[in-house]
Amino acid sequence: MSLDRRAGGCFCARWKGGEAEYGRVVQAVPGIALRLSAPLGPLQSMGVCAVLTFEFVPVGTVTQVRLRYVVGANFGMDPRAHAPAVDAVLQ
Repeated sequence: MSLDRRAGGCFCARWKGGEAEYGRVVQAVPGIALRLSAPLGPLQSMGVCAVLTFEFVPVGTVTQVRLRYVVGANFGMDPRAHAPAVDAVLQ
């Protein structure tokens, strides 16, 4: 897996016999935030809009990383049905 941390950069994986783009960087502010357009896991084939944001927040002498994943779509079904699979990908 690789992540090119600049606007337009690829969050990708390559393996023998294949490759995949998991997301594309849409905003990169070093030390502040990294945001990707990234329909992960089962969402990749559903034509959804999914935004994955990492915020870097100084807390005393350490930096806290906050993750936010927002998905919007017309699923045609209860989107909670896909939540466990998407959570597993994020973990």
